[in-house]
Amino acid sequence: RVWSSDVCSSDLPNLTPANRRERLIFANEHIHTDWKRIWSYDESYFNLIVSSSRGWVKTSTLQRIAPRKNTTLQDSISLCIVVAVSYNYKSALCFLPKNWTPDQLINVLAHKLLPSIQWDPTLHGCRSFLLDNDGRHLNRRVKDFLHQNNLDWIGQMPANSPDLNPIENVFSIMKRHVRNKCPTTEKGLREAIHEAWDLIDTQTLRNLFNSMPGRIQEVIEHEGDRIAY
Repeated sequence: RVWSSDVCSSDLPNLTPANRRERLIFANEHIHTDWKRIWSYDESYFNLIVSSSRGWVKTSTLQRIAPRKNTTLQDSISLCIVVAVSYNYKSALCFLPKNWTPDQLINVLAHKLLPSIQWDPTLHGCRSFLLDNDGRHLNRRVKDFLHQNNLDWIGQMPANSPDLNPIENVFSIMKRHVRNKCPTTEKGLREAIHEAWDLIDTQTLRNLFNSMPGRIQEVIEHEGDRIAY
């Protein structure tokens, strides 16, 4: 199991019937997918960690862990990374501005990320990208760029489905490392992120992608409900 200890069920929105149907459709579509040819891609934000990010709080009927509100300092310094991982490889660690635009994403993909994984746009159908449903990924210019570079999209990731995307586990590992480093400056935060990315080795990636058929099967068995990954 590769369930992230940094995300608990209470932190995630409840799945609606529509969510579960979408997840079940996605799972049935990919029950025979060869995950060794898939690149999992996403962006993630890292803030300064100046204190514990979790604390116990009481609700009316139960106790649960909830994130603490960011301090002004934490909110003022935030770095966005963009990466892609596959069964055997990972991209270069790339950065985007905090409030990045589709054009900035295209620029990073074209000039940094894709060259780092030696993406060959002539190899149509040999490899595919798994992206989530961030609205900027659905931007017309981004979709045109993906099409022009034969970045075959294996299907839109269902909403509220971090348990179906290996890169979310990668981000969890990285954020745990950054939290342990407790950076208090932007320079320290950037260094901790680079260290965390260097820790993601081939065996970790293989374990994550090898888990995907089991994840897909569990979603089907649970009729689209969330699974413990």
